[in-house]
Amino acid sequence: MALNPQFFNHDAQAGGFDPHTHVGMDIDHFHQSQNILIEGKRGTGKTHILKMIDNYYMLNFNEHKILPVYVSLAQISEHAKKDSTQFRMHLYTHIVERCIETVKKHKKQIREEDSLLIKALTKLKSLFNIPASSQVDQTLDEIHELAEGLRQSLEFDLSSFDSASSQFRNRKSGASFKSSVKAKSPTFDGNVSLNLESEEFSGEDFKNSKNYVGSKLAHQNSEKFLVEFLKQIQIILDLNHSLLLIDECSEASVRAQVEVFRLFKTIRGASTLLPDRQWCVFFIGTVYPRGQTYYPTRERDEFSFEPGQDCAMEFIQWDETDLETYIKFFEDMTLRRAKHFLDMKGDFNSVQKELFESEETFRLAAYCANGIPRRFWDFVKRGYDPSRNCVLKSHVEFAVNEFTNNQLLSTGPLSEKDVEYTNYLIDRLIDRNNDIRHKNNKKERKNNSLPHTIYLSIARERVKAFDRLIMQGVFHDKSRMRTKAKNTIQPILSLDMSIAYSFDLIPRKRFVKTLTTDLPRSPQNGFHQALVVKDYLERQPTTKKGSNPINDRDKSHAKKKERSDAEHFGIIEFERGSFGFIEQEETESRIYFQSRSIKHDYTIASLNRKRVRFQLKDKGSGREAINIYKA
Repeated sequence: MALNPQFFNHDAQAGGFDPHTHVGMDIDHFHQSQNILIEGKRGTGKTHILKMIDNYYMLNFNEHKILPVYVSLAQISEHAKKDSTQFRMHLYTHIVERCIETVKKHKKQIREEDSLLIKALTKLKSLFNIPASSQVDQTLDEIHELAEGLRQSLEFDLSSFDSASSQFRNRKSGASFKSSVKAKSPTFDGNVSLNLESEEFSGEDFKNSKNYVGSKLAHQNSEKFLVEFLKQIQIILDLNHSLLLIDECSEASVRAQVEVFRLFKTIRGASTLLPDRQWCVFFIGTVYPRGQTYYPTRERDEFSFEPGQDCAMEFIQWDETDLETYIKFFEDMTLRRAKHFLDMKGDFNSVQKELFESEETFRLAAYCANGIPRRFWDFVKRGYDPSRNCVLKSHVEFAVNEFTNNQLLSTGPLSEKDVEYTNYLIDRLIDRNNDIRHKNNKKERKNNSLPHTIYLSIARERVKAFDRLIMQGVFHDKSRMRTKAKNTIQPILSLDMSIAYSFDLIPRKRFVKTLTTDLPRSPQNGFHQALVVKDYLERQPTTKKGSNPINDRDKSHAKKKERSDAEHFGIIEFERGSFGFIEQEETESRIYFQSRSIKHDYTIASLNRKRVRFQLKDKGSGREAINIYKA
């Protein structure tokens, strides 16, 4: 069947957000009164969750009386992120604009005229230095226009703002910002009117107010100004509280992140003016793992922010050892998208049979996604063959190899030493699994086999040294995943499963079957088979000829390296364009090769299903067959 391209798009920032297809997290529990940081790598679905929360509380406003205010730091220019004062002004004007826009969507919920409303409007006029108005909507429109004008001046005329004096200089272009509120703003049902004098908001008034608000937002304690604004909004709509949804917090510079967490710290203690409420606002922010997020400390930033104490934490990358939940997440997500975008019927099994070559194909994409939805959909998209109308395992394998080589182990984000050390650890894990298979083949282990491992056990003080590798996705911190299993005392990292597949940590022919059996068993035995890592930077391997890279490297690994130029035998299993795979006889592994490695003018097609002899070459993305001859 021809697939709708939207079926594969799961990038919320690129228009791939659809509430009907979101699974895996109970959005309703976010109405509980708590401040939260959602932590995850790129592609784990943080933006999806914030947009789901925004969508949920907009649709269920009458029930919960919670006002969601979504702001992405991606909307703020890179230039502004470098200057803490300009960043603060950008962020707060965005929040004010978004808040007013959201309030106007719920204009029917404005509280009836009473003394609290009059006081709230008067306070808002004072905060923003705007003239008195007789109507609620006019006041809100003037605040919105003021914030919009302030933001536009910052974005398009940066030279007009003087950071030193926190003022906008008098420029001719400033006269163009004139209020047209009265001409374009409807009233709120015409029944909310106050006996206040109405004055025209002239161009000069607008310029003065813009300078006034600019100076307030430029001040280091401007978060208190914003909280005061949110207190008045709570009164006007009779809210339980507002909910600030701040996306991409870790994308900002260090100084800009300090400003974000300063705001969060202030919100944490933001009380209310309503006698029957306790708080006026809560926050939910999205962040990258610790190595890529700067949390302020009292020594360096005059205040501290500590996740777990100043807010609750949610981890959204799925834990592969909790296999039932892990696989169900990908099944449910696939089923919902198939029903929504492809109008397919039935349960997941019927959808799987129609869309995937086999259950193994689906599980290979799910395992190698390592709990990250966007990666899963990339594998599925690239694995889909229009001529066969389904996702092919061979295509998914190719996508996994390319992803490993071009993204996970790219020398752009990673240093040469990072890649070198990763290769060393991969070799150690390969040796560990070879040893496990050797022990499992002994008669005494038949009924008590050891699980294969992709796990590292490291000292707690070494975790920070892996920050860059964890952020890149080469390794995953098991303590930062959604899991039902109890965490071990010793920190455990897992090698990414795309890398494990590309490097044959487990023979490819048995990869899916082995992981299905062994992944749940690893935590059950306390990760006893995990590779114990005691070295990182101090004993970095070297590529200098004749040197001994790591003193404690075992003999079996050295012998394996000595055999790398030896001939091997196998069967070419299938073909696809200019590359293919060979099933190696000795290990039953599937070895990648390129057509140019075939000798004596043979083609892939002529050798398909034929026995060949070849040599192995170690590459960044795994081993590759070279010098291929017909056996």
